[in-house]
Amino acid sequence: MDRSGHSPLGIASFCVSVFGSLLLFFWVILAGADGDETVIGLIMFFQLFVTTTGTGLGIAPLFTSSKKRGFAIAGVVIGVASFVVSVGVIGLGVWALSSGIEL
Repeated sequence: MDRSGHSPLGIASFCVSVFGSLLLFFWVILAGADGDETVIGLIMFFQLFVTTTGTGLGIAPLFTSSKKRGFAIAGVVIGVASFVVSVGVIGLGVWALSSGIEL
């Protein structure tokens, strides 16, 4: 069977996951520049929501047989990687605070 065109959900997944990754870099840079903690926290939670949404949008097109899956695969991979990195950075920060390390 010949696959025709890209899945709109796959394209949306890719775009949303890339936006979530950009938010990840934005809050890490803002935290390094001693930004306001409330703003950084809000961006962190929004970024986790966006990457989860991007990953969720890409799961359904992975199981279709009529459309191309490239954007869906890329969206899921970028979304999961961004989510794992952000949870790791948050975990590292919590560990540093609980052990008394001043950053």
